[in-house]
Amino acid sequence: MKISLISKVKVYSTLLIATVFSFSFLQCTPSDPDVIELQPYDSIVLIGNNLGSRMMHFGHFETELYVRNPEHSLLIRNQSIPGDTPGFRPHSSRNTPWAFPGAEEFHADLVTDSESRWGQLSVGHFPYPDEWISKFNPNVLIAFFGYNESFGGPDGLEIFQAELDAFIEHTQAQLYNEEGDTELVLVSPIAFEDLSGRYDLPDGVRENKNLELYTNAMREVAARHEIRFVDVFTPTRQWYQQSEEPLTIDGSQLTDSGYKRFGVLLADEIFGQTERRADSHRELIHAAVQDKNWMWHQDYKVPNGVHAYGRRFEPFGPDNYPAEIEKTRQMTEIRDRAIWQAA
Repeated sequence: MKISLISKVKVYSTLLIATVFSFSFLQCTPSDPDVIELQPYDSIVLIGNNLGSRMMHFGHFETELYVRNPEHSLLIRNQSIPGDTPGFRPHSSRNTPWAFPGAEEFHADLVTDSESRWGQLSVGHFPYPDEWISKFNPNVLIAFFGYNESFGGPDGLEIFQAELDAFIEHTQAQLYNEEGDTELVLVSPIAFEDLSGRYDLPDGVRENKNLELYTNAMREVAARHEIRFVDVFTPTRQWYQQSEEPLTIDGSQLTDSGYKRFGVLLADEIFGQTERRADSHRELIHAAVQDKNWMWHQDYKVPNGVHAYGRRFEPFGPDNYPAEIEKTRQMTEIRDRAIWQAA
């Protein structure tokens, strides 16, 4: 029996509709509760230590997010600074180094009257951590801690957990985003790579024992507060064993290729393994991200900040710097739009 063209079209249409329906059903199934589903115009802020800070110079994590979410127009700001801890985040133009009230209880050895060699107290109006975070109404706040604290060894573990507890309680009490809650994500330190065969460096055995202790401590604290935790210690230790080339420059700081892998790992663990829909534009996006980060760096880590915010602000600072800072921020926003267009 012959089938007419119209009959064939009906059959194919029915199959197509069934296929689309099935695909749509799969696409509409509940998302993984262990990952964050990004929405258009979401804002992401990164805080913490050197692991996070150096991400600004390589840009792979941000690029990965834009490649996966090209239509979302995400806003990303990296506010990490080497040496920062949950409670101790000093700046030359802040009157106190403490990130939240009571943080000084966890760093008795660092409590000081901030007196300089000129006999002056710290003077400045550089925004405090909470103020910087709130500027960008973050939907997601990613915090990198645990590495520099790990040098305290087993003896410092209890005080670190107490500081982390206080940080989480303080952070969850803040209204960083006026339109809704801010999702806090804790990220562990990476493992220490053994480069002792190449350089005069530790073999990492003692370092990794401490880093594993602090990673597990972070996991426990995160579980207690029911917040997301990403263990990057375990996978990076495996990377080092499998990689033919070093993935760090000194055992503790990732190379460019190390940060490429790290960017994918972090994006997968926090936001899920989603399709890279703009992968063909990756190089263009990465260049735009790097341009934006350079301009953002001129704002958040403004050169000669003692004049822009600190004790040398008077008498010329009020005339010179507010307009320059505003111009820098406008140029950073222009580069955000360049990223979105590239994606």
